[in-house]
Parts: sequence; C-alpha cells; structure tokens
Amino acid sequence: MTPYVLAFALPVLLFPLRKLNRYAFIVALSLGWSLFAGLRLGIGGHDYFAYEDFFKALRGLSFESAAGRFEPLFRWLGLLSKSFGMGFHGFLSLTALLAVLPAVYVVDRRSGDSPVALFVFGVEWMLYGSFVILRQSIAMGLGFLAYDALEEKRYKAFFLLGVLASGFHYSALVLLVLPLFQKELDWRLRNCLFIGAFTALVVLEVFLNNSAAFGNQNWLLRRLLLYLGPGGNNRLNLLNIAEIGALSILVYRYVVFEKPLFRNAYFIYICFAVLALQDAIFIRFGWYFEIAIALLLPGIIREAWKRRYEGVVVSLGLFLYYSAKTARWLLTNSDYLGGFLPYRWIIG
Repeated sequence: MTPYVLAFALPVLLFPLRKLNRYAFIVALSLGWSLFAGLRLGIGGHDYFAYEDFFKALRGLSFESAAGRFEPLFRWLGLLSKSFGMGFHGFLSLTALLAVLPAVYVVDRRSGDSPVALFVFGVEWMLYGSFVILRQSIAMGLGFLAYDALEEKRYKAFFLLGVLASGFHYSALVLLVLPLFQKELDWRLRNCLFIGAFTALVVLEVFLNNSAAFGNQNWLLRRLLLYLGPGGNNRLNLLNIAEIGALSILVYRYVVFEKPLFRNAYFIYICFAVLALQDAIFIRFGWYFEIAIALLLPGIIREAWKRRYEGVVVSLGLFLYYSAKTARWLLTNSDYLGGFLPYRWIIG
C-alpha cells in the first residue's frame, strides 16, 4: 500500500515547488504520476493484458495490425510509439501523461493555495484512469481542456477538443452537449431532466427484463444486450449514491451562481448515475461530467474557509473520505489477475 500512499501524497509533497514555479510543479506532478502508472507490472485487471496484447500485435505503421475495436487516434498513438522504439511500459507512461498532464494543468489553475482538489483528482481519477481505462482517460484529460475552453468562451477550441477526445474514446462525443448548459438551469427544466432520467431507468429495466422476447430481432438490440445484461450487470451501490448526495450538498451550499457550467455538468452526471442504477455501464458517459467536481472543489474549499470551522470540516472530510474510499477499492481489487496489491513494477 505504501507506493500508492506516496503517489497520492505527491500533490502535497510537491506543493512547495508550486510557490517557486507553477509550471515546474505541474510537470513534476504529472511526470511522477505518469511514471507510477507506466512502470507498473501486471496491474490493471484484464485491461492491462488487453493493452499489452494490442501493443505486441503492432507492426510498423500498419493500421490493420492495430486492434480494430480501439478508436483510430489511440491506434495511431500505439503505432507511432512502437515505431519510435518505445516499449510497452514507455507506451503506458505516455498514455498516462497524455491523460494526467492536461487535467493537472486545468485543476491547478483553479486550486489557489490548496492541494486538496489535486489530491482528490489523484485518488478518484488518476489511479483508475491511468491503470485501467487508458483510452477513455486520455479523452477525459482532453475533456478538462474542453471545460477550460468553454468557460472562457473559446468555442472553436472546445469543439475541436471534444472531437479530438472522441478519437481516443467515442463516448467523449457527449461533451458536445455542454454549451447547452452554460447558463443557470430553470428549476422546471432541471426537474424535467431528472424525471426523464428516472423514466428512462424504468423503461430500461422493463426492456432488459423482457429482452428474451425481442432481443434477437435486430443488430442494434443485440449490440445493446451485449453490454446490458437482463436485470443489470454492475450497478451503482449505496456508497456511490451517498457520495453523490454529499457532494451535491457541497456544490449547492458553496458554489457561486455566477459560474453555473460546472454545477450543471455535475447535475448531468447525477442523471447518468440514475441510469447507472440499472447498469454501471452508463456511468462511463457520466464520467465526462463527474470530472467537473474536481473543478468545483477549489471554489467549494475557498467558500467553506470563509465560514470559520467549515473550511476545516470540508477539507478534512474530503481528505478522509477519498482516502478511505480508495483504500477500500484497492483492497477489494487485489485478489485476482492484474490485482492492485501489492504494487509491482518493472524495476524489481
């Protein structure tokens, strides 16, 4: 567990460097996390070995040698990396850097004098993103830049970043709905969206529980049922729901109304979380909106510190909760092929 603790503590350990040079801090933190992910050995579940097989199969610049089920930009990234003589662990380090660096840059811009938001990003997204969902983590890293561009009303850059992200994971196309949520949502529209999510949940539950009757009628239904088993597969649990509730309270208590984009994005994530009560596959789309919480946290912490003891309670509560959550996750994902404990790396 010690290597993970040190990795998660990096934003705090390196934070004095930020006072000297912000960009040096960003680069050092991003490189540290990227090497931590890239030099691992056999950690990341079945995805680790799937990406290892993908990389081994690459031949020169032959696009056909890259696994066809992967998105085109990720396939080209693999081909170019191997063509330049990079090994598999160099490739893992590069993919982690492409995911982590833009996210750290954007979160740090809003962090002020507190490393809490970067700590939360590290335990909540860096670990799972750079160890398991490599393609989507790059897309999410570009998603952070897309949020940044949209908040500054650089619409062309936002659109290009959204399309570029989809080249690494098609699910990133959902980012393109964000311009519709830049203004404060009317409470009636918010309620309609929330009710619509629950309605879709009921429809999905009925459809999937009766899938045997019409599941083989056409290709689209068969494809859907490939991902969504009858009755749900891996649903969100009560702890996930409690976390969403607690973070929602923080968002609506401390986030100023002048900047509704990130708050609205987190609301969209909640709607996807409702669908994930049927099957957690839906949360993959919601992740692009959940990352808004990392951009909201610096403001939440600043506002909380204006109210005496609330700053201590919020900061300490976030630190303890995410530490406990990640420790539990590591322990429950250790006893299988590609398990996370103990940390293993290529050096020894």
